[in-house]
Amino acid sequence: METIKLRDEYIKLGQALKAAGMVGSGVDAKFVIEDGLVKVNGQVEYQRGKKLRAGDVVTFEGNTVKIEERPAGHTLVPKNHGQERGNNTIHDN
Repeated sequence: METIKLRDEYIKLGQALKAAGMVGSGVDAKFVIEDGLVKVNGQVEYQRGKKLRAGDVVTFEGNTVKIEERPAGHTLVPKNHGQERGNNTIHDN
């Protein structure tokens, strides 16, 4: 199971799908969420802007991602290294 470490208090569902590489774009995220193909904590979720917090689990096409808090004291680098703005996701380096 992959994990996404939060930089802020939450990350939106569409952003999490993109950050985890489950979809290629925000438009793709919009369609798979609207089509009811994404589950959050075992329940189908239809809101792309659903706020995910630490402990939430996202499932899509057999892939699962867990949302985690950023551990205190870790040096973190944005996954895309500044290539994409508005990404609330941080991955350990």
